[in-house]
Amino acid sequence: MEKAQRPSIFKRLIALLVDTLVLGSLGYVLGLMFEDYFVSLGKFGVLIGGIITVVYFGILQSKINKGQSVGKFFLNFKVTNTDGNFLSIQKSLVRSFILIFPIVTFSAFTGDNFLFIIGLVLSILNLLNLYFVLMNSSRRSLADILTGSVVTYNDSKEFAIDLPNDYKKNNILILTILIVSYSIYFVFSKGPDNDFLTTSNEIEKLVWVSNVAALKHQTISTFSTNKDYKASNYIEVVVQVKNKVYLDNNSQEMIDEIAKMIKTSIPEAGNVDFISITLSYDFDIGIAKKYHNVVVKI
Repeated sequence: MEKAQRPSIFKRLIALLVDTLVLGSLGYVLGLMFEDYFVSLGKFGVLIGGIITVVYFGILQSKINKGQSVGKFFLNFKVTNTDGNFLSIQKSLVRSFILIFPIVTFSAFTGDNFLFIIGLVLSILNLLNLYFVLMNSSRRSLADILTGSVVTYNDSKEFAIDLPNDYKKNNILILTILIVSYSIYFVFSKGPDNDFLTTSNEIEKLVWVSNVAALKHQTISTFSTNKDYKASNYIEVVVQVKNKVYLDNNSQEMIDEIAKMIKTSIPEAGNVDFISITLSYDFDIGIAKKYHNVVVKI
């Protein structure tokens, strides 16, 4: 495919930004209507946004809307198959799922080993999509290669895809090295710690807790006015509560209970500079967020 027949990565990002604004507006309206329900979903709220996003791109970028989302319409390009015909709804939904779903929903899959494995798979899919877009002359993502699709300008009628370029041995070798390296990094940097995981599960059993969004050991570096360097080690916990009333009326009691559980169950808690506890009544559905937090350091 000639360079003049396909939009640049920059233009595709601009189109994605437009689509993000459209989806964000929809998410904002839905948040006003279903706030309590979205809050109750905790970290899995992003699955709502993931489904909406897949359906949005899947339908609009199919033959129904001539391969154009709102962003692509304004930037004057489209999604077709390699023969120049528009995708069926089914194939367009598959393409959107592979390309978009891992980006929107990745944050939901943290915690126990099963969710951790799903998170690793989604992160690898993100890496693969980005790698192929950057490395292939036709700028086809993994989703494009698997579904036989391509992004072109509206006036591109005939084009040739350099399929061998998509499957170069050098590409596959480099990609394998990247995946293995990233997997090793991901496992060692984000793998669930037994003490932290056990404590997180115990906190989630509390009657007023919806879920534990984060429980981890952190390090922060600071410089004083006289340029002295200091590294502070602390444990951070972010807890989603089920009802805003809990947050407004009983926050100190809840903070004391969480702090006691952390100090009792996590040996590292005795060696850190402080414990940061965040109680939140908020939601994140991937395409829209709302925050209402109480943050305390003890």
